[in-house]
Amino acid sequence: YTTDALTETTYYQVLVEASASGCEAATSAIATITVIEDLAITAQPIDDEICEGGTATVGVTITGGAGTITYQWQSSTDGTNFSDIAGATNDTYDTPALTETTYYQVVIEASASDCDAVTSEIATVTVVPDIVITADPTDDEICEGGTSTLSVSIENGTGAITYQWQSSTDGTNFADIAGATDATYTTEVLTATTYYQVIVSASASGCDDATSEIATVTVIPDIVITADPTDDTICEGGTSSLSVSITGGA
Repeated sequence: YTTDALTETTYYQVLVEASASGCEAATSAIATITVIEDLAITAQPIDDEICEGGTATVGVTITGGAGTITYQWQSSTDGTNFSDIAGATNDTYDTPALTETTYYQVVIEASASDCDAVTSEIATVTVVPDIVITADPTDDEICEGGTSTLSVSIENGTGAITYQWQSSTDGTNFADIAGATDATYTTEVLTATTYYQVIVSASASGCDDATSEIATVTVIPDIVITADPTDDTICEGGTSSLSVSITGGA
């Protein structure tokens, strides 16, 4: 017996009879034909941003369907023409290293009778260039006991952008400065020439760090007058030229 198209769970049994004298009828056990909802996607794959050479993970969550549930991920470079990805048959998919923006969707099927396939929304994995420093921190001159403010400007990168300023007394061996994690940094009070650089990082997959050029904050002595203006004697209506010589200062 092939049932009619069903819209709700239905129970069946069969009564078997034989026409000869004395044959008793037999009733089968009950068979339950459970009708469940078609496949429905409850969590779509979501967009992501990565740097060139990074990877992304896309996933989907479903309800409904019966029988064997199968997944087939597909990719596209234009968001229109999709093709199957060999071996991408789970509810999640880890992309290969990407060098261009790529689009993904998944087709989900259930093997039971009359289960309709569903196709997910399209997830866009956007590939952006790595961080580029567009304005490096610049050299400065201050007097002993002064401070200097350094800054950096960047473009590109994606995810959380973080900064770590570093300092050095020899221009070669740099160490992190605790708490110096913004795009600008005001130095502590300086008594000697000090060198600074900043490392900029992006948290997204494949994003490489960028290190700024070194900024030299030169500390020079305060102004010292080496030659004072001197006394002079002139007649009424005359003029006098005064001068001073100094060293130091910035």
